[in-house]
Amino acid sequence: MLLRVKEFIKAYEADIVLVIGILLVSVISFGLGRLSARRVEHVPIQVEEASGLTKVCQPQPQSSKLSPLVASKNGTKYYFPWCSGVKLIKEANKISFGSEDEAKEAGYELAANCN
Repeated sequence: MLLRVKEFIKAYEADIVLVIGILLVSVISFGLGRLSARRVEHVPIQVEEASGLTKVCQPQPQSSKLSPLVASKNGTKYYFPWCSGVKLIKEANKISFGSEDEAKEAGYELAANCN
């Protein structure tokens, strides 16, 4: 078996050296490329409250089916009709309130993501 390996190496010596050379060049090139890549520092986003600006109100959808406030029978939060949380409430569990005072009297409070 060892004799066959030696014969193979002698017969294809030039090709083996070429393949090894190409592999070494490609590995070294890849390593140098990784080393020369710029390192990008990721700066975290900072949210600051702007002073002197008026609060922008979101427009209410033009639907007569929607009541002023929506809540779930099983929950503790109430939402405005345009809030994303309303989509998560099943139709069978939806209840409505005419005003915020009415919702608060029933034990509900405004959802934090719905201003």
